[in-house]
Amino acid sequence: MQRDHPQASLRLHCRLLGVYRSGLYYQPRQLDPEQLALMRRIDELSLAHPFYGSRQMSRHLRREGCLRWLRSGGQLRGGTVMVQGA
Repeated sequence: MQRDHPQASLRLHCRLLGVYRSGLYYQPRQLDPEQLALMRRIDELSLAHPFYGSRQMSRHLRREGCLRWLRSGGQLRGGTVMVQGA
């Protein structure tokens, strides 16, 4: 896609490609190394224990010491993830 094309506007390019213009300006956030390590551990546990639900997974992570605090319902709070051995 040429953003500075003299005859075709950016709007036309997006319509022809079937994408939204807002997607062109989106910049993904970088994740903390702690969050990446936690996500990696969750992947490992879900492969080892595919029958775990969210509550059992949270309990298992707490027992390992990977999580300090969770919101009610098992959601992570921003900045409160603690991972050991990462």
